[in-house]
Amino acid sequence: MFFRMLKKDITEKKALNIILLLFMCFASILTVCSAIVLLSNTFGLKQTNNKVNATEVTIVSDRDLKNTSKRQEAITESLLKNEKVEEVERAETIVFDSNAIDYVGLKEDTAANIINIQSYAFDLSNKHNLVTDLDGEEIELGYGMIAISEYVQVLTKLGIGDKVRITTQLGNIYEFEIAAITKDPGLNGWHRMFFNSEDFKVLKEDSPVISDVYMIKLKPGNTHMDQTKIVNDFAENEDEFGDILNSYTMNGYNVASLSSVVLNVMFIVVAFFLIVMVFMTISFTIKTAIKNEEKELGMLKALGVES
Repeated sequence: MFFRMLKKDITEKKALNIILLLFMCFASILTVCSAIVLLSNTFGLKQTNNKVNATEVTIVSDRDLKNTSKRQEAITESLLKNEKVEEVERAETIVFDSNAIDYVGLKEDTAANIINIQSYAFDLSNKHNLVTDLDGEEIELGYGMIAISEYVQVLTKLGIGDKVRITTQLGNIYEFEIAAITKDPGLNGWHRMFFNSEDFKVLKEDSPVISDVYMIKLKPGNTHMDQTKIVNDFAENEDEFGDILNSYTMNGYNVASLSSVVLNVMFIVVAFFLIVMVFMTISFTIKTAIKNEEKELGMLKALGVES
C-alpha cells in the first residue's frame, strides 16, 4: 500500500518532487564540502604549521652596514628576554622590486598583475618557515634553479621549466629556471623566491643592501596580543634595531582562517535548515497522501466496495 501511495504521489506531484530532490542534493553537497573545509581549517592548519616549523612572528629589518653583528646580537638578545619567546632564528634576505624581476614569456595581459609586488630571496638553509611543493613535499634546488610561490605562479601563469631573469642591485642579470612551485604556510602572503646556497651567495655578493629576518617562535599558549606586542616593541626601538621593512604575525593569518571557519559553519547551518525544510515538506506530503487515501477508502466502503 505504501509503495502504491508513493508511486501515485510521485506521478501527481512531479514538479514538487523534482524541487525537493534538487534541494536535497544541494544541501548534501553544501554540507559535505563545508564540513571538509571546516575540518581542514581546524586540524589541517595546525598540522601544516608544525610540519613547516612555522613561527608566530617574523620581522624583516634593515641591516646596519657598520655594526652588523653587534646589532644582530642585541636584537636577538632583546627578543629572547621576552618571557613569551621560546626561540629566535636569524636569517637574511634580498628584497627585489617587481621591476628587477623579468618573468620570461610573461604575456602582456598578465604583466599588470605583478606590478609593485616585492619578492624576498632566500636559500633553503633556514629551519623555520619551511616551504613545500604543491604536493606538500620538501624541495631541492640545483644550480641555476629557482622556486617561486604558488601565488606568483597564478599571477604570471608560468610553470616548471620557464625562465626568470633577476637584475641585482649592481645591475648584473642572472637567469634561472623555475624548478618548483611552493606553498608557504609559515609566511602566507609573502612572495618568497628560493635558490640553492651557491646561487644565493652570488646574489648576496651583488647586493650591497641585505635585510635581516628574525623568525620568532613563541611558547605554547601565546595570544594575539603577545604577537602584536613583540612587533610593537621592535618598532619602538627602531633607532637601535633599525626600521621594520615587513612583519608577519600568525594571528593575522588565523583571523583570515577564522573567517573561513565562520563562513563554513554558516553554510552548514543553512544546509541543515534546508534539509529540515525538505523533510518537513516530505512529512507533510506523506500525511496529506495518507489522508487522501483514507478518504478514498472511506468513500469506497460507503459504496459497498471491499478492498
